[in-house]
Amino acid sequence: MKQRFVALMIVVVMGVAPGVAAAQDLPRVKPDAVGLSSERLERITKWLGSEIEQNKIPGAVLLIARHGKIAYFEALGKRDPASGAPMTRDTIFRIYSMSKPVTTVAAMMLVEEGRISLGDPIAKYMPAFAKMNVGVEKGDALELSPAKAPITVQDLMRHSSGFTYGFFGSSLVKKAYLEADLGNADLSNTDLIERIARLPLAYQPGTTWEYSHSTDVLGRLVEVVSGQTLHQFEKARLLDRLGMPDTSFYVTDPARQARVAEPFKDDRTIGINVEFNDPRVPRRAESGGGGMVSTAADYARFLQMLLNGGMLDGRRYLGPRTVAYMASDHLGSNVGDEVLLAGEQAGPDPLGGGTATRLAWTGCFRDGEEAVEDLCRCADVGGLAEHRRHGGHLLLVGLLSLAPTNDLGCGRPLDHGDALAVNGSHQDLAPGRPGGLTITTEVEGLEVGGGVDDDLFG
Repeated sequence: MKQRFVALMIVVVMGVAPGVAAAQDLPRVKPDAVGLSSERLERITKWLGSEIEQNKIPGAVLLIARHGKIAYFEALGKRDPASGAPMTRDTIFRIYSMSKPVTTVAAMMLVEEGRISLGDPIAKYMPAFAKMNVGVEKGDALELSPAKAPITVQDLMRHSSGFTYGFFGSSLVKKAYLEADLGNADLSNTDLIERIARLPLAYQPGTTWEYSHSTDVLGRLVEVVSGQTLHQFEKARLLDRLGMPDTSFYVTDPARQARVAEPFKDDRTIGINVEFNDPRVPRRAESGGGGMVSTAADYARFLQMLLNGGMLDGRRYLGPRTVAYMASDHLGSNVGDEVLLAGEQAGPDPLGGGTATRLAWTGCFRDGEEAVEDLCRCADVGGLAEHRRHGGHLLLVGLLSLAPTNDLGCGRPLDHGDALAVNGSHQDLAPGRPGGLTITTEVEGLEVGGGVDDDLFG
């Protein structure tokens, strides 16, 4: 893929989030072998070293991979400033919110198997969320207003559920979250969602992006659908198969416990009433939104799998179109009724005359080289767009060819999240030849033309 700079950089810093695990490292090469400058990479190492010398951080692990190969992998400073133990490449970090991608991949595996639909209300799987209220502040009081729409699985994945976190901010809803003690490590995921379901939402579902407990709720959904604990499912379907033995929710093996990174003793607080946990002590909590530990090399394998379109070492975990769909814009310029799934219907007929449909635009082919796998094709004449049924909606998962007169031209992929309106009717398109479907960008007014092959309608 010459049009994409496929580089993966993981910086694991003591007291900060992005950690990651390993056992089967990706292949290693010298930086120059994958087009990176050793001299310039060394500047990063020196900068991290200066941060350590100034006691801003105890230590760090830096891993940079490109084209599926590790070109730079350094450990600096102390793993445990109290004991003086040096940082090592296999240090185990609390990865906090980098747990979210793992949980979401687990859920998308169930989506691919048809066991979850993105448009499903989560109450279908967890009835406690059937009747939710939204907290509306009226002076010093909090009034409850019924939710106007159900929380969907997609809302959990894109943080538009209306849930929030209590350890930042000062709204009355956030205070209620804080008082509910949702970070209690003795709560199972079942206990956690029961508490969350009793709390008011901060926003109407589908209207506002808010970083939240959404992925914790998603983790419980994985448990309900799979019949396993979140860790059991992830271990069997992802972690063991990917070769990520140091990635888990707790470090119970005594032989590995010395490798757990620790912050400065006076720097153990994260937000309001939240402190660093001790992953060596197993508790009931398995937070899909922030409870995992890992190493840099383990997490590099997970990320490389995603960069590869859902495959690593000959094993497939997700389909390439699923990964591309995950990486597209699901919010657009607004959130709510105007923001739909890629190609999701905005009216009775998704391609009915005049019906507007928003697409998460992803890119195009250029001179036969793929910019986004299997998703689109730039050609001088004609083009194809695949439509398939998903969750009751007709999804446009391919792109029509760019018209030769388009100012963007085939040489420039459209940006992620370009908002497009689709107008036309597929009944007007003759099978196998270009028809009258026109796609127009709402922002720049540029036209994209092409036809749809009827054989592609499932």
